[in-house]
Order: sequence, then structure tokens, then C-alpha cells
Amino acid sequence: MVEPEGVEPSTSWTTIRPTSILHFGIKIPDNNLLSYSLPPLPPLGAFDVRFDGDMRVVENGGKIKIQNQEYPITLSYNINNDENKSGDWKLLNPSSGDEYILSSSGSIEFSSPIDEIILAKENYEWSIKKKMYTL
Repeated sequence: MVEPEGVEPSTSWTTIRPTSILHFGIKIPDNNLLSYSLPPLPPLGAFDVRFDGDMRVVENGGKIKIQNQEYPITLSYNINNDENKSGDWKLLNPSSGDEYILSSSGSIEFSSPIDEIILAKENYEWSIKKKMYTL
């Protein structure tokens, strides 16, 4: 996969296998947003992973949409914590309520069907998102 223009190799990223790479913790200028968008979803049955809004890059996290027919799937991640990106990243599985704290690097395996997960920094926004998906 070609990396988005202006994304440094040390940028935080997540990979969901079969392979699709998403980047997060990156501020994208409004005039460059189109460069980071994805085409419409492929036909049902095809693998696809993207952030809500058909994006492959987000600054503060968001909903990750997953279209997949085969399980398990593995989410691998690498967190680049520097002074500009401090804070803990978390994943929430709205289907099960499971929460995962992402630190440094690692992987999470989802053995049952899942069509979305939520990625966010642990802060006030995370609390709001968590409440929205646990109602």
C-alpha cells in the first residue's frame, strides 16, 4: 500500500489483516483531506477497512469500519508517543464492550465477526464515545 503523502514512517498506525493500513494521530490540513480519502466501499464479500467518512488517516481517532467475511482478523498496531502525540490510545469493541489499551506495539485478534471498532485517545472525548456505544 502506498503511504499517504506527508506521513512519516514513524507515524502511529494500525494494520488489520488481510492487510489494510490506517494512520492516526496526524493533523491533516483541510485542503489535503481529499488525498487521504478512499473510494466507495467494494462489493459485499470483499475485504475493506477504513475510518468513518471513507478516510485512511485521522487525527484523534474515530470509528473503524470493517468489511470482512473470514475470521479471525488480526489488528496490529504501532504507537509513536512523542511530545505532540501524548496520551493513551484505546480501542472499544461496541459489540462486546471490550476495551483495549494500545501502548507501544502489539496485536489484537478478533475471532468472531465484527463490523466496527472505535479508536480514540483516552480523554473526555473517549468518555463520550464510550457512553454513546454502551447505551
